[in-house]
Amino acid sequence: MLKFAYASDIHLGFFPDTELPALHWHPDARVILLAGDIMDGIRASHIDWVLKACEGRVGLMTLGNHELYRGRRDKAVRVLNDAFRGSHVSLLLNESVVVEGVRIGGTDLWTDYNLHGDQLSARTQAERQMNDFRKIRYKDPAGCYRKLRARDVLQWHSEGLEFISDLLNESQEPVVLMTHHAPSRQSIPAVYRNEPLSPAFASDLDSVFAITRRPPAVAVHGHIHQTQDHVMPCGTRVLANPYGYHGVEQNPQFNPRNLVSVDEHGEVNVLVADNVAPD
Repeated sequence: MLKFAYASDIHLGFFPDTELPALHWHPDARVILLAGDIMDGIRASHIDWVLKACEGRVGLMTLGNHELYRGRRDKAVRVLNDAFRGSHVSLLLNESVVVEGVRIGGTDLWTDYNLHGDQLSARTQAERQMNDFRKIRYKDPAGCYRKLRARDVLQWHSEGLEFISDLLNESQEPVVLMTHHAPSRQSIPAVYRNEPLSPAFASDLDSVFAITRRPPAVAVHGHIHQTQDHVMPCGTRVLANPYGYHGVEQNPQFNPRNLVSVDEHGEVNVLVADNVAPD
């Protein structure tokens, strides 16, 4: 049986390097899932934090948008893969591994901007208002560098969807899917659900999951700084455990001691444990 703890959106860039948090995972957690935005840009001290935070366990991380700040996606992947090679931590970007009889897949997912059914308007709003399009660089197929655009995000989303579809149709094991951007409209807080920028935070993948051979038993995501625990119509349990911005906007429900178990039949149990505040 797989037992894992999970977290996202630690945003280490908001901590002084000498005061990075020590998280107290549930002692039974064999695996730690880090669903993106752990770092704000790739820094050596933040890589060291990830390695230490997952010490003695299997650490699996996917990219968030903030990992790409002041850099590029391809470069972030290369640097993190080099840093984690041979260690107990792996980066999962459109990749999967099997642990304790359960397949864990990871992708950043991004978004299709179609949550409200008006993709063009949502893309325009996102490019105008979101820092991603000012702080992330993109290397095009010709080798030219420029700022990220919404059309690049759509390409990344398409690649993520293809990975997810193949994963869910081909896996012989129950699947835990880890994404950064949310795979469910239910993850958008009700007060923000109709906001113009909401399509930049989530896609509605219920219909995608429902037509696959085996929908995920669990989908763990980040990006939205609010704790999540709900069930999609297709039966997938959706979880998120974001920390938020230290000293600015922290999630009071963040709890690294939460423990999820998934057995070989895809049965899921979530234990909400007593919290121990980060040091």
